[in-house]
Amino acid sequence: MSRGVVLYEGPSLIDGGPIVALASWRSTNRKTGDVPQVWILRQDVPPLDATRDGSDRSICGDCPLRGRVIGGRNVGRACYVVVGHAPTSVWLAYRRGAYRSVGRAQLGRLFAGAFVRLGAYGDPAAVPIAVWRAMLRRARGWTAYTHQWREGARLQALAMASCETERDARDARALGYRVFRVTPPGASSLPGHASCPASAEQGERLTCLECGSCNGGDPAARPDVQIRVHGQRARHALPLLAS
Repeated sequence: MSRGVVLYEGPSLIDGGPIVALASWRSTNRKTGDVPQVWILRQDVPPLDATRDGSDRSICGDCPLRGRVIGGRNVGRACYVVVGHAPTSVWLAYRRGAYRSVGRAQLGRLFAGAFVRLGAYGDPAAVPIAVWRAMLRRARGWTAYTHQWREGARLQALAMASCETERDARDARALGYRVFRVTPPGASSLPGHASCPASAEQGERLTCLECGSCNGGDPAARPDVQIRVHGQRARHALPLLAS
């Protein structure tokens, strides 16, 4: 059995670079639960190398957590994803042919009844929205976040706006997005924001599968969500979280 399927191979809608979107069937991620996970990667560059030469912009856009490339090194990277672990394993498996290609018409059947995590790594704005519509049309639910909410990508019905500051949160709401905000320790909740029930501060009382709140839709119908900064590089994110 294959590890998963190829959802898309082609140019990034962010900068035109060659990318691939893959869905792996199984996950050991305790926060999300055992759900299909989507990985958006450069086709031609190993994930760790992409963070060092800046070509990860194709899949992450202008996310402020990417860090800066200086002299072939990534400085100040604050993303919680450990790129040398799961993304690299997935990319190597893809290069070995462990992910099978399927037609877009098959995606609805393959993911019927599933709860899917879009963007275990990478931003769904890099992939044509028609791919997500085909994949999710019979799905039970999904999670999705985008840092490209300022760039005109019309993903309000699909994804939450990833925000680091109160100003970002207000701007994203004005554009019709639900907001997912990462906060520094001790930050108070903004009006209309609920604390993520899968977070450490909430005692990890629900998985993403059990909660199912983090996706797009009418911001007036459901609360925004916030979570305390976490991960191995959390200290690098703190300067980005000023109000």
